[in-house]
Parts: sequence; structure tokens; C-alpha cells
Amino acid sequence: RDDLVTGVQTCALPISHLDSLERAEKLPDVTLILSEVDQIIVDGKLDDARERLKDALAFVPDWPASLAIQSRIETAIGRRDFQATMTQGFAALAAGEFESARESFKKAEASPFDNGDAEEGLRQIASRETNQIVDRLRQDSEIALENGAWQTAIDLLRELAELTPRSVAVKAQLDTAEERLALESEGKAYRRY
Repeated sequence: RDDLVTGVQTCALPISHLDSLERAEKLPDVTLILSEVDQIIVDGKLDDARERLKDALAFVPDWPASLAIQSRIETAIGRRDFQATMTQGFAALAAGEFESARESFKKAEASPFDNGDAEEGLRQIASRETNQIVDRLRQDSEIALENGAWQTAIDLLRELAELTPRSVAVKAQLDTAEERLALESEGKAYRRY
């Protein structure tokens, strides 16, 4: 009986050896799955590849080949998502949907794949918004000048001058409106006496 117990003890493998044996038995399945995952990646189906890779990771979670492919997939998905977000941002910008564009570019800014492109998108939004404000101020100030609403024209032109400090035309219009307002005030004062 002691011989039987001793024989069983010598045949028994330590737990770590059993784990290694189980792992070795699963490796052909993992290799087959990784081969499938590679083909799915080649087909451009990154999300499907990520899902299929989960099966390989379930068999052997720390297999270096599986982890390398997982890293490759996550990097490719990150790049793809960044590019899609940037595309959405520029499409929204082109459509004049500044808030939507701003949200997309801010989201893209948080991506590790952003190399300043998102910041450029945000600059373009700011520029387009400023251009819209300048256009509106120009139109409104011209209407005010045509209607002789000198104080309104002056207020609009001052705001416009802050946004376009080098504009000689805006400065000339502002000077004209201020002169007209001064003349009008003098005329009113003259008529009172």
C-alpha cells in the first residue's frame, strides 16, 4: 500500500506543470484563432477581429502573440476612430455647424493619435465664426449708415474695428459716422436757438 501511495505521488505533477501542460494543449487552438484574426484584420474588419481575439485570450490570456495582435488591433481602431472623428468635425465645419464641429475636434484632441490636427480644426472654427461676425457687422453698419442711424453705425463700426484693426475702410466709415453724428448734434443745437 505504501508503494501505491508513493507511486501516485511520483506520477503527480506540481500545479505549475499542469498549468503549463493545459496551456500547451490549448496553443494549437490559439494559433488557429490568431490566424483567423489576422485574416479578419486584412479584410478591414477591426471590430470583428477584436471580438474573435477574445476567444484566443480566453484560452491563454497572457500569450505574447495574442497580446501583440491585441495591441495592433487597438492601435488600428484608435487611428480609425480618430480619423472618423476628424472627418465628422470637418464635415460639420463645412456645413456651418460650429458646435457639432467643436465637439468632434475636442473629442479628437483627447486622442493619442492627434498631432495638432484637432487644434487646427478648432482654429478654423474660430476663424469662421469671426468671419461671420465681421460679415454681419459690416452689413448692419452699412444699413445703419444708409439710414442715417449714426450712433448705431458708430457702435457697430467700433466693434468691427476691434475685429479688423488694419481695415482702412472701417476706420474711414467710423470717422464719417462720427462726423455726421457731430454735425447732426450741432444742427439740433443750432435749431434750438
